[in-house]
Amino acid sequence: MVGARDLNHNRIKYFVTSQSQTDKEFLSQIASGYLINTETAYVKIQNYLDTFDFRLYKKGLTLSKESKSYHLSKLNLAQSMTQVIDRSKVSLRFWWDLPDCPLGKELKSCIDVRALLPVVDIRRHITKTRVLNKDEKTVAFLSIQNISLSDNGKKKLLINMLSLAPVRGYDREFNRIKSNIERSMLKECGGDVFGMALESIGKEPSNYSSKLNFALASQMPASRAFKNILSNLLQTMKLNEYGMKEDIDTEFLHDFRVAVRRARSLLTLIKGVFPEDVTSQLKMDFARLGKMTNLLRDLDVYLLKRQEYLNIIPEDMRLGLNYLFDEILCKKRKEAHKGFVKSLAGYSYKSALDTLDNFLKEQPIRGDKSTFNLNTPIIELAKKTIWKRYKKVIKTGRQIDDESPDPVLHKLRIECKKLRYCLEFFACLFPDKEMEQIIKQMKRLQDNLGDFNDLYVQQQSLKSFIQEFDSGKDEYDRNCAIAAGGLISILHRKQKQARSLFSNRFEQFSINENKALFKKLFSNDEVLA
Repeated sequence: MVGARDLNHNRIKYFVTSQSQTDKEFLSQIASGYLINTETAYVKIQNYLDTFDFRLYKKGLTLSKESKSYHLSKLNLAQSMTQVIDRSKVSLRFWWDLPDCPLGKELKSCIDVRALLPVVDIRRHITKTRVLNKDEKTVAFLSIQNISLSDNGKKKLLINMLSLAPVRGYDREFNRIKSNIERSMLKECGGDVFGMALESIGKEPSNYSSKLNFALASQMPASRAFKNILSNLLQTMKLNEYGMKEDIDTEFLHDFRVAVRRARSLLTLIKGVFPEDVTSQLKMDFARLGKMTNLLRDLDVYLLKRQEYLNIIPEDMRLGLNYLFDEILCKKRKEAHKGFVKSLAGYSYKSALDTLDNFLKEQPIRGDKSTFNLNTPIIELAKKTIWKRYKKVIKTGRQIDDESPDPVLHKLRIECKKLRYCLEFFACLFPDKEMEQIIKQMKRLQDNLGDFNDLYVQQQSLKSFIQEFDSGKDEYDRNCAIAAGGLISILHRKQKQARSLFSNRFEQFSINENKALFKKLFSNDEVLA
């Protein structure tokens, strides 16, 4: 008997075959000189899941529901990495829907807060055949799979596939059979059935990314470069509309907000590219779009931190904190989402996107005295803007010491955000390795400033929540007030810890090596003050 440990799954070979080649006579020809022992055929139905942005597939993984199990597998491998049995008791949408198990931990590291969505259903009719030597020892496995998929309720043949799996200790036999298959003119394939299914139904995993995705040439006129960037951001906004309306997961809103902020920052940080009246209108539109998402995103952040909050407060306070989440924050979020969906259906939102869409299609751009950078090569504007923003960050950061008031750190956080946006907008114009190094250092500083600011905002919001109920009204309100007060104290201590780390983070960002790299890439021999 051959067990799973005897198989080398990395060496399984897959070949495209035809319906007429799935009979026993054909298999006997391939395994010439050996005995064929065909096992009972069976059917496997796999319901594949992945996130909206295909996080699993991009990491070389597939997740499927099969019978009563969930299976997480590496692409092209028949062996599951992890699984949890009895899916009838689990409705898997997020990783936290699973009990404590290896599959849940693996999914957490891959998909974070994204929801799992149905992608495609695949039906495999599998016939496994053992290849035996004269001593009737199994030396290899041949498997025929007739694979079809369900697309909008219609069954569609995807591929007929032959696979050859080795058995440990029988490499010579495996190579001989493999040579026979190759001589029969069968075409080898990767065995990525899920990828084939995606292609068949017209889904491309690389079609969506929250990261900026456009091409700029260094001598491209600034107006054209801006249109490329804004077109990419507009597409991101539109692609996230459905997920926001249906409330699939919080990342749809997050990605939408980031796209809106990036668009507004692009128009704010660099002047004179578009006509002033157009720029002003677009900036107002983006400001309005950002504002309509604020409340819902704030509540999302709190609800995502629920377990973190529960873990850091004393156990006797957790009942009150759960009440705060269940009776106040969850209800507020439900109302906020309802209002947000109404805004998405409103004239203001549609008008803002139509205005941008129509402007991006306009050829050529109307020039006037306000468009002094209309045809400036984008490389010139990129260098000038990044160098200016970098100097502002260094100047602001050097003014901060242990006695500086908190708003000064908030000001630096805003300046860092502006610099980070500029670096991301124009990263494709500069060497990848050096830009990655700069952005990595930038992110470390931003993380510290972001933690400091978030902890402050969280405390203020908790204080406002407390004011919404009378602490003497009943026991639930009293427990809630006590829990919120305890959490505020803990968050305040964490904020002080973040503040204590600032000097070290800023020093690491402003070291001479980093300064020299910024100057090399973006300065025109200007001396940094």
